[in-house]
Amino acid sequence: CFEYTGAPYYSATSALKCGADLAMVFCTEAAAVPIKSYSPELIVHPIIASKGSELTPEQSVNKLSKIITRLTALVIGPGLGRDPVVMETTEKVIHMSKNHDIPLILDGDALWLLSQKKDLIDGHKHCVLLPNVPEFKRLQTEEDQTAESLSKQYKATVVQKQEKDRISCGDMSTICTATGSSRRCGGQGDVLAGSVGVFMGWAHKQINKESAIPMNDDQKTKLKLCACLAACTLVKDCNRSAFEKHYRGTTTIEIIN
Repeated sequence: CFEYTGAPYYSATSALKCGADLAMVFCTEAAAVPIKSYSPELIVHPIIASKGSELTPEQSVNKLSKIITRLTALVIGPGLGRDPVVMETTEKVIHMSKNHDIPLILDGDALWLLSQKKDLIDGHKHCVLLPNVPEFKRLQTEEDQTAESLSKQYKATVVQKQEKDRISCGDMSTICTATGSSRRCGGQGDVLAGSVGVFMGWAHKQINKESAIPMNDDQKTKLKLCACLAACTLVKDCNRSAFEKHYRGTTTIEIIN
């Protein structure tokens, strides 16, 4: 949305810095010019319907469906906002994405939408959830629910963001023990979302790679965990390095650079 144009920029730029060939941003018409003005490297598509726009949610989905086959991962959430028309569009896009064999990463207000419609990602085979502490609580259906339980409930990989990130694919889990810093600036979650998108895209390509000895389910799960662990470790390491130079003045730009 217009108020949070920094978030998709952080996420998409982080994807490029991680090694993505291209980064596309799908946004509302109002948010397109600010996002595009931040960087000439981002491909900005103002095709998301919002309150007051001429686009309908159905038109947004139709436009995106012509582009999604070019994507290796889809990240939804950074800078999304809770405009009711945007939420309706997001719901339709998530349902549409189930027909395409790519990882879906949900963060921010996409997780808020999931907390309101807990069957939203039913049937999606490659979904990753990136909840922080309050988002994790909203997703719970019972008190003290663990990342493992939440992963089984949503049939998705869960990255529980905290001092030591816990990553779970249900029966198989790992913990990111990398040390970040005492500075938790706004936008760091957006950096993680873009990074997870890239690493999950690479993992997914490897999983689908034709081989004389195909991967078994445990190997596929371990590769997904490794992709998320790599992203979490990278972001924490970059946070620590930026803090060592900029101290309390560290912002997301320093972390990305």
